[in-house]
Amino acid sequence: LRVVPSPRASTALGGASVVLLVAGLLAALLGLLHRSYVAADADTSGQQVPSSATRSGSPASLVDWESLGRQGREFVSDGPSASDIEGFSGEPALEPIRAYVGMHQAASPRERAELLVAEVKRAGGFERESVVVVVTSGLGSVHPVSARTVEYVANGDVATAATQYSAVPSWFTGFLDPTGANREASALVSAFTSAIEEIPEQSRPDLYLHGESLGALGSQDVFVGQTPQQVSEDFDGVLWVGTPAASTLISEWASFPAGTPAWEPVVGDGSIARFAASSERVEITDPGWGPDRVLFLHSATDPVAYLEGSLWRSRPDWIGQSRFDSIPERMVWWPLFTWEQMLIDFTTNGIVPPGFGHNYSNSHATGWAAVLHPDGWDAATVARLDAYRALVDPPDPGQPDPARGR
Repeated sequence: LRVVPSPRASTALGGASVVLLVAGLLAALLGLLHRSYVAADADTSGQQVPSSATRSGSPASLVDWESLGRQGREFVSDGPSASDIEGFSGEPALEPIRAYVGMHQAASPRERAELLVAEVKRAGGFERESVVVVVTSGLGSVHPVSARTVEYVANGDVATAATQYSAVPSWFTGFLDPTGANREASALVSAFTSAIEEIPEQSRPDLYLHGESLGALGSQDVFVGQTPQQVSEDFDGVLWVGTPAASTLISEWASFPAGTPAWEPVVGDGSIARFAASSERVEITDPGWGPDRVLFLHSATDPVAYLEGSLWRSRPDWIGQSRFDSIPERMVWWPLFTWEQMLIDFTTNGIVPPGFGHNYSNSHATGWAAVLHPDGWDAATVARLDAYRALVDPPDPGQPDPARGR
């Protein structure tokens, strides 16, 4: 009895069976990964509840310690003390405020953003000189070097606030919920700009926005269709680090006059928004950079910033341009091969040293010094901060830290 009517149909049926089998195995693998990440997110081993009222999850907090997620608990438990900061600045400093809301404390982006505003208000954050709103990357992580350095640059007079919208890494988050970071960023921007508007103008803190990797992409999407001037009407400064290649805002803002490299495009007259391929190329004291500053840190060797979908079939502009720093002189473009090469580079970003690939940990201090531009700060001050942090700050678990050369 012939069940399959023809060899052609048999081949098609066999091919479909293989596809279904591979898809099933992939779905099972992703399911196992998801469960392992969720379990790790709930694991509180090795973590301690903060006692200071300046931290979310403390006894005075509006949010529960367990609900913060593992990255949130790391964030609120870390950071320099007022005495640490005073040791660097030589001036009286405040205990920095760190506020965080996990995805298990509130179900929607709007609820998390509103609760975060309330938590910042409870801790006295709106009475500080500066409030930094962070759109996190996957897992809900805030880069520890970024959080610490902004507190040193602000002399402790700052509240840093963030939420968690995912319990899995950025690449997995992008697969499961491609618009999750966008929705979270939109809710945070709306909640915090509204909260600032309710404060009398003479008493308002400066408001800053920060995002790295997926957090940068999600927060940039909020401003698509706007100009740098419009962004500066809501924020006193923005630091975007390692933005993925899919950014629509960068494609809208960036221009490339003759001789301009792909990694350092020009944005208008540069009085508000600028790109820098490394910390050494950030001009902190440039008088042509106005008081409201938007800085894109956009490394020339970052595969996340240049892994475009069209790379497999068309030669990108940055191949063959004047070489920058560690881009190999002999690097050329080959169809498909170059895309595969960068995809491999993409998977090794967690082990490259600071200043290479997607590791920007040696640039955060310069970035925050440029965006906040406190009086007297220059490149020498940043170098002194890195040297001081190497002596005082604890190691960053799982995060390369330029102050220690890891």
